[in-house]
Amino acid sequence: MRTWFEKIFSKKKAAATPPKAEQKEVDQRQLTHADKKAFERFEQEMNAYIKRYYSDPHAQLNLNILNDQEERIPPAVVFSDRYFEWAKAKTAWDKKSVIFKLFDQLFRQKLKMWQLAERFTEDRFADDALGLLESASVPRVKAERYFAAKAKALMVLGRYKEAIAAAMKGVEANTEFHPTKLLLADAHYLAGEKERALQIYNAVAAQVLPRGEQKQMTAISLLGFEGQKMRSPVYALMFLQEFPVTEGIWKWAEIEFYYSPYFRYEYGLALLKSGDKMRAFSKWLDLAKEMPWVDYAALAAMECFEALDPKGNKKMLVEDRKWLKQHIRTHKWKQHPKHSIKEFLVDK
Repeated sequence: MRTWFEKIFSKKKAAATPPKAEQKEVDQRQLTHADKKAFERFEQEMNAYIKRYYSDPHAQLNLNILNDQEERIPPAVVFSDRYFEWAKAKTAWDKKSVIFKLFDQLFRQKLKMWQLAERFTEDRFADDALGLLESASVPRVKAERYFAAKAKALMVLGRYKEAIAAAMKGVEANTEFHPTKLLLADAHYLAGEKERALQIYNAVAAQVLPRGEQKQMTAISLLGFEGQKMRSPVYALMFLQEFPVTEGIWKWAEIEFYYSPYFRYEYGLALLKSGDKMRAFSKWLDLAKEMPWVDYAALAAMECFEALDPKGNKKMLVEDRKWLKQHIRTHKWKQHPKHSIKEFLVDK
């Protein structure tokens, strides 16, 4: 009799037994064509996100799950509770979060500290990532990874000066590791030191891209995780705003950099300037609720409420508006006139 898992993670030889409590009976004979397509999509996303989970673009998930009759069982059947949770999730980032939780069940104990921190930040839990890193000492091996994970978490939390300090330590630990340099550039840019940031971006591009290659690469291969070239939410925005790209590329980038409040806010601003007020409003409100420390998202969402439903007569998202108003008052946030978006909310 074969075990459930013959070989589940080829690169690291990881093995795991699916928790029995997680399984529900699924009669595969009753599956529709749509069900089978959804099963395939679930497995495809597992294969794609294992790379993000391990922060390794070369990681592979080779599932060969067999029953007692030597028949292959789809992961959606084995991990049916997570599959149903994934199927109910409405957005790509929430589906990713479900798959990360599944991987936690199987592989969390195999992650190094910096990998677990990266997993948290990618999944919109930067505060947990930072807490984990600050509770432990810097590793002797691959210290640059530790500092990169710390700089990334600090940047998401809006602590840009601290992110600069962490990224600089990462660069000192390994001057050839370009992702830390990109984080350093991002932190400088978000701290208002844009000229310094641009110098670093240009230096990294010269390091990782042969002369003239940048113009020949697709946005996904240049900016995406798997390409390991110029993956930076700040650089990505500059690229997308500089070159003509399709709406599909913008949507891909939103998923790619969804952990970044800066990218999410700026994408909303681009939508607003194009006349899509409701989508911009929705994205800022979601950002304010998911990352409540992001003052500029909360203030922008409040301006949208005031423009779209000035007196509240339309009863637009009453509870959200009440929470947002109290949240802003509690933190004593005020919109600076030069950051106001009112001019884009007025019908012309």
